[in-house]
Amino acid sequence: MQKQQQAKDGADIIATLREALRLTGFKKTTVGEGATSFVRQQRRVSMRIAYLITGDAFRSSQSGLESSSCTAGSEEPQRVACKTQLSNIIKPLEAAGYQVSVYGVTYPCSGGQSLVQSLPDMFDGFMKGFALMTRSNVTYGGQVTSWRAGVTQVMNDSGNSSNWFDYYMITRWDLKVDDVTAPEFWKCALDGKRVARHLGHLNSYTTEQGWGLLNMDYIMIVHGSLVENLYNMLLSDSEKCCSTRVMGPACVPCADNLNSEANTTDAAPISCPGFEGSIKFSKTAPLPPAEA
Repeated sequence: MQKQQQAKDGADIIATLREALRLTGFKKTTVGEGATSFVRQQRRVSMRIAYLITGDAFRSSQSGLESSSCTAGSEEPQRVACKTQLSNIIKPLEAAGYQVSVYGVTYPCSGGQSLVQSLPDMFDGFMKGFALMTRSNVTYGGQVTSWRAGVTQVMNDSGNSSNWFDYYMITRWDLKVDDVTAPEFWKCALDGKRVARHLGHLNSYTTEQGWGLLNMDYIMIVHGSLVENLYNMLLSDSEKCCSTRVMGPACVPCADNLNSEANTTDAAPISCPGFEGSIKFSKTAPLPPAEA
């Protein structure tokens, strides 16, 4: 019964996203005959990357239980976050020879809609799809709802061809990228291995080594061949991706569990000599009043 309900929820999400895409004016792309072939895709001059931004936009505070958004003081921090993700990740990826398509999923503002509708214009034409969705009613682990919606949106936009993109990157709206990343770093990190990696892996740590050193679920990079596995896990067994347990591991286990489910053989931790610590994030939302 639970799986039937999850399947129904997934179908409802797809229908909602299609309507949202129609209303926001983003066109559904057409998949060419050759784009469905993974072998041909590997021969493309430009690799394709789907850059998914999920969760709360225009957050009013960094409190994990804060649900209000688009209030006074939240606009500028969000613009900073978008600007740095564009300048410090997306454009360096483009400089490295990758074709980047940005997809955004967030929730309606508790303080009005005009701000969230301005998000696509902050990405200089890179954003190909944007949708609003209903917030999860769980206290912890609600990120999985927007992760599922984001992956569904991209698959819908690409005609459900799981090989349309070479890589999928999942990150959050409320994160500032502290330093510009070098194109050479991405040529190392996107090494063609059939594996999913979180931020710890990108810093050469195993998940066990990364605890306490950094927020490992700030970004997850998934090889395109694994996205169908990811989608199925998000739909049918989402606890393996993002835990709803109180003070649990959030979405950190997702990469390791995905690699296990997909029977990957490549190691997730990766070392890029000379580019250690290339990706650094910080939260941009205001601190809670007691900490400010």
